[in-house]
Amino acid sequence: YIATGNFTVTFADTIASIGNNMFRDNAHLNGDVILTNVRSIGEYAFYGCIALDSMDADSVTSLGEHVFEGCSTLSAVSLDALQSVSDYTFKDCESLLTVDLLSVKAIGSYSFQNSGVKKVNSNDHVNLENVTSVGDYAFAGCTALESVSIPQSVVAINYQAFLGTALKSVTIP
Repeated sequence: YIATGNFTVTFADTIASIGNNMFRDNAHLNGDVILTNVRSIGEYAFYGCIALDSMDADSVTSLGEHVFEGCSTLSAVSLDALQSVSDYTFKDCESLLTVDLLSVKAIGSYSFQNSGVKKVNSNDHVNLENVTSVGDYAFAGCTALESVSIPQSVVAINYQAFLGTALKSVTIP
């Protein structure tokens, strides 16, 4: 889909899925997106949407890879029902500060690489509550990331998951 002016999208309550590449590289999709009944978002669906501000998609349980990669103005995301963050999901989202992922069990490789993330499931740090694995380079290059809490549920933190961060505090109960 290619638009020529700023626009807002409203999805009918009957829409359960957003397909691959649906809004890819659309510089005119701006503001906040609220997805009420959407259960899945396909690969590259919002890739490169440089004017997207926030996403509230608490009903989403499945994301394809690269969904929000390169959304440079995306600052907050709520995906409370999501079980797994796919590879490259928030890569290069420089403005992304806060993410709510209360049900996530796995964080894929490069998921938050080079993003501005500093808060996950918390008011002041990255809390990996319920997570069992963190993929390669998952938070690499997150220069705003200063504190992380790694609960006992985490059984695997893969290769260079926190490379190039500003970590000052790591809590492992």
